[in-house]
Amino acid sequence: MDAYIFRIGNLMGRDEDGLFQHNYSTNSMLNRLTSFIKIKCIPDTLKYVDFEFTPVDYAAKASVLLAKYANKSNRIFHVCNTSYLNAEDFLRLYSEMYEQMEFISLEEFNKLIKSLLNKSEEMSFKLRDIIEELNFDHKRRNCKIIVKADFTAKFLENLDFKWKKVDKEYFKKVFDYLINVGYIENN
Repeated sequence: MDAYIFRIGNLMGRDEDGLFQHNYSTNSMLNRLTSFIKIKCIPDTLKYVDFEFTPVDYAAKASVLLAKYANKSNRIFHVCNTSYLNAEDFLRLYSEMYEQMEFISLEEFNKLIKSLLNKSEEMSFKLRDIIEELNFDHKRRNCKIIVKADFTAKFLENLDFKWKKVDKEYFKKVFDYLINVGYIENN
């Protein structure tokens, strides 16, 4: 079969205005972030984790370029923003623009989650994505898998394409949109 593979990264809101996919509640990364937002904290074990924000319009432009210039020796591409946002920057930006968030110890975090889960089934549903994260955290801590898209990024650079840096302006567009549609509650 004569085929090409485009592995798409974590799609986020459009760069122009933060417009997000209509089924934003199915985006696991977004659900994880909004769970942290709901409880206003992140476990410090995630302090140095990088979050990938691939603006959907940038992913589309990159995919079109790759499709146009791919050849038989270049068949697999990772279409993802290589300009990551680490958890510290996420927490800082969200705290500056919306509500204060903080890092707390994993022990405190686990106690908080258990306390919240005992309050209601609704809270259990709201926190489903970070509960999943906690259940597997101990297995993944020693895992050293790092997804790299260096080849694709270099290929795109040679075509005068550069990924969007997750700056304050873009961050605000994405989260303002999610607040405006009611997905994230902001006090």
